[in-house]
This record gives sequence, structure tokens and C-alpha cells, in this order.
Amino acid sequence: NHGLLLKYYSLWGPVQCLTFSVIPAHYRITFIACVSFFWLIILSSIASKARNVINEDEEDYDDVEECSLVDGMTCNIDG
Repeated sequence: NHGLLLKYYSLWGPVQCLTFSVIPAHYRITFIACVSFFWLIILSSIASKARNVINEDEEDYDDVEECSLVDGMTCNIDG
């Protein structure tokens, strides 16, 4: 699943450390909201790339002729 968990930990681990060590208390919510906004953009782009790859794989099968089973066992390709 695209290494999302590793990306999640590599972003949010340092962000939380930074939030509670450097960011003043009255800016913490704003800081987390901004980071969350950009994280959702990254997550959305990764998910859309995965969906595009799946759709491209499905398009490869559009040229394949389907087989209709005449008696449940015999394949009639011509229709």
C-alpha cells in the first residue's frame, strides 16, 4: 500500500515532537491544522495515482473477446 505507514510515521513523529517542544501553546492547533492540510494533499495524490494504475490495468482487458458458454462447458467466441 505504497509505504503509507512509513510516510505517516516519518511525517507525524517529527511534527508531534516539534509541536510539543518548540511551537507555543496558542499556535499548536493552527500548526497541526496546516500540517494536516498538506498531509491530506499528499495522501490524496498517492491514492489517485494508485487508482489511475488500476484503471490502466483494466483498460488492457478491453480488447479481449469474451467467451459465452453455450452449454455451460463449451466456449462460443463468435457469439
